[in-house]
Amino acid sequence: MLLPGHQGDRDRFTLAHELGHLVLHTFRPWTTHGQAEEEANQFAMALMMPLDRARARMSDSW
Repeated sequence: MLLPGHQGDRDRFTLAHELGHLVLHTFRPWTTHGQAEEEANQFAMALMMPLDRARARMSDSW
């Protein structure tokens, strides 16, 4: 839920989290609530990760 007055970072995370639900769960509604929330959180974190950190994490795994 987007609440006025909260910090911008929290608002951006909330929007990214809800986008994660749309992207990940529109065609997979059978996911349990706990799984859906964790997946949406992971999506939001990945989406908002700074570019330099994303590059470092990707190069570590290659």
